[in-house]
Amino acid sequence: SSAGLQEKIAAYEGFVSQLEKFQDEKLEEVNEKFDKLCADFVEMTLYLE
Repeated sequence: SSAGLQEKIAAYEGFVSQLEKFQDEKLEEVNEKFDKLCADFVEMTLYLE
């Protein structure tokens, strides 16, 4: 039925929205770790000079 299909579409859209939010959070975590790694590398390089 049309109502059932609309329910499935709404559930799918909710799922996609949650997935995008999760991906954004994980990407932010990775970026923060990468920034720290770069900062540590620069610090180590300056220390070795």
